[in-house]
Amino acid sequence: LKEVNIEFGKKVSSISADNFLIDGKKLSDNDAVILSDDLKTAYILKEDLFLQKQKVNVKVKDIK
Repeated sequence: LKEVNIEFGKKVSSISADNFLIDGKKLSDNDAVILSDDLKTAYILKEDLFLQKQKVNVKVKDIK
C-alpha cells in the first residue's frame, strides 16, 4: 500500500491532484480519487488504467 497525504476537512471534490504523490509522481488532473468515509483508505483510479483501482493508505494532516 502506498501513502497519500490529504488536508483534514477538505472535501473529496476539492482535493487537488497536487495533494497526492503515487510513487513520487503527482496524479494527473484526470485521475480520480475516492476516499472511504473514515478517511483511512483512498482508491486511486488512474486515467491510463481504465477501471483499475489502486488501494492506498491515507495520512490525514490536521492543519490548524
